[in-house]
Amino acid sequence: MDDKSAFHAKVVAAGNAAWGALCRMGAWSSDHLSDGEVPGSVARLMSTSAERARLVAAGLLTEGADGVLIIHDYLDYNPSRAEKDAERHRKQGAGRQGAAVRWGRGREIAAAMAPAMPLPPEAACSPPRASSPSPSPSPSPSPEEEITTVRAAPPALVLDGSPSPRKARPKKSAIASPSFTRIGEGWEPGESVLATLSKKRIGRNVALAGVADFVTYWQNVKGERGEKVDWNGTFRVWMVRSQKDGKLPDPLLPSEMADWNGKREPSGDLDEREVPGQAEQVEAMLATVGRIR
Repeated sequence: MDDKSAFHAKVVAAGNAAWGALCRMGAWSSDHLSDGEVPGSVARLMSTSAERARLVAAGLLTEGADGVLIIHDYLDYNPSRAEKDAERHRKQGAGRQGAAVRWGRGREIAAAMAPAMPLPPEAACSPPRASSPSPSPSPSPSPEEEITTVRAAPPALVLDGSPSPRKARPKKSAIASPSFTRIGEGWEPGESVLATLSKKRIGRNVALAGVADFVTYWQNVKGERGEKVDWNGTFRVWMVRSQKDGKLPDPLLPSEMADWNGKREPSGDLDEREVPGQAEQVEAMLATVGRIR
């Protein structure tokens, strides 16, 4: 398409719709190598009768025999079918010639590398002898001489049935596989997990109050899901989730704490003992802070 055709007098006279139809006809002709000739059946799919009439009146289309429409000056701006065929045959010939040179040279190299006759078994297992040095420096070979140069093959390995020596690999340290167990009837949390829960504002008496529900729940869980490696860690997660959900158990009374498996009542730390009226005091403080804000 000519870059000056947008405001050509014939294009302006034909109109935008007719010019678009002509561009489609030109694309079809270039794809099918019809030298600018568009059959009437194809032209009717791309344009209306009024658009074709405007193109003919503007001199952009010429009516031919059997309803064929011919694009004006198509071959002046586009290659003909004969030129396309000649270009295709030229490229195909060049490709065949290049392939013949490439693969023909490869066969020559393979023939030069192959031995003239098979070697005896004793020669196949012996390394090649080193050639004696030349008394005078030889000139560098040309590319043609490099093609015909036969390189010595590496010595073949002698298979006498003995295993090849291998470097001893360091043994990996034995890691004991974790043992999964079910929780027992008299399970008790360790002091370390109670100390961890205390740092998370879960007092000792509150944590011990949740042991019974924890043990009962996991004893009723069937199958592999009821087996754990670290029951202390599972208890810690249980209590932290209960704290987030607001479902912490009521703390044990001092008498219950004293009877807990014969353990003495813990010291009177504020973070471990429930202070009477503590919940009411916290609610009052929160309400006061809310009014201040």
